[in-house]
Amino acid sequence: MASRKIASVKNTVRKAAKAVRKQATSARKKVAQAKKAVPARAKKLLKAAPAPKSAATGELKLPALHESTTSTGLRVIAAERGPLPLVSVRLVMRAGGVWDPPGKDGLADFTARLLRRGTKRMDADGISEAIEFVGASLYAGVNEDVLSIYLTTPAEHFSAMLDVLGQVVREPTFPEQEVVDARERALAQFANDLDDPSSIADRAFARAVWGDHPYGRDLGGNKRTVSTFTRDDVVRFHAECMGPRISLLTVVGALAPETVAAEAERAFAGWTGAPTRSRCCRASRSRWRRRGRCCWWTSRTRRSPRCAWAARASGWATRTTSRPRP
Repeated sequence: MASRKIASVKNTVRKAAKAVRKQATSARKKVAQAKKAVPARAKKLLKAAPAPKSAATGELKLPALHESTTSTGLRVIAAERGPLPLVSVRLVMRAGGVWDPPGKDGLADFTARLLRRGTKRMDADGISEAIEFVGASLYAGVNEDVLSIYLTTPAEHFSAMLDVLGQVVREPTFPEQEVVDARERALAQFANDLDDPSSIADRAFARAVWGDHPYGRDLGGNKRTVSTFTRDDVVRFHAECMGPRISLLTVVGALAPETVAAEAERAFAGWTGAPTRSRCCRASRSRWRRRGRCCWWTSRTRRSPRCAWAARASGWATRTTSRPRP
C-alpha cells in the first residue's frame, strides 16, 4: 500500500512540474513576442502621427530703458516691468578691488562690509529692522572692478528703501567698534581658509595667472594688510573712491520711470563725493610703473595714456596695447 501511495505522489508531482514548465515556456514566448512588437508598434505610431508643427518664435521684447542724471551726477537707468509688485535696484561704483591703495589690499571689500553698520540717522540695528520690516533685502559686494549694492523691495516701499540706500552710500559713519569687529572676523576667516584647499587653490591660481597685476590680489586682502586697517582708512577710501560721478543706478520693476528719476534725485541729494577717474587709480598704478609693467592705451576721446586694467574697470577702453613705461 505504501509503495502505491508513493508512486501516486511521484506521478502527481511530475504532472505538476510539467505543467509549471509548460506555463513558464509559454510566458517566456509571450514576453519575447511583446518585446518584438513594441518597436514595431512604436514605429507604426510614429508614422501615423502627424508631423509636429513648428512653434512660431515671437520677437523678444525687452522693456524700454529710460536714462536720466541727478543733479549730483549720478546716472540712472529705469525699466518699467510688471506685473509683480517688486523692484530690483543695483548701485554700481567703479571702486572694486583694483582701487585698493598700496599696502591696503582688501580695503574695498572691507569698506563694503561696513556700509550697513550705521549712518548718521540710523545704527546697524535700525537699518536691519527697517529693511526686514517691509520684506526687503540690502547687501553689498565687491569684485575686481566695481563695488555693488543690491536692493530688492516691494514697489510700495520703494521710496523708503531707496532712502535707506541713499543713507548707506552718502553718510555711513563706520563706528570704531564695528571696524574692530569686522577686522577680527576677517582675520579669523583667514585662519579658517588655511584648512580649505579650495580657497588656497583659488588664490594660487589667480596669482599664477595674473602675477603682480591687481587682478591677482585676493579681494579680501590678506592677514598682513587687513591687520593694519583703521577707521581712517575706511573713511578715506569712501571719500576718495566712492561718488556719484563714477556710479550707475539701475532700477527695474513695477514703477514708472518718472517716479524712479524723482526718487533718485531726492534720495541721493547732497552726495558730494566725486573722485576723478585718474585720481582713484594713480596710487595702484604707480606700483606697476615702478616695475615697468604698466599697460597703456589710448582713448578715442582722450589722448592721454592710462592703465589698461583701469580702463576696463571704467568702461572707457577702446583698444589696449602693452608696452613698458619709457
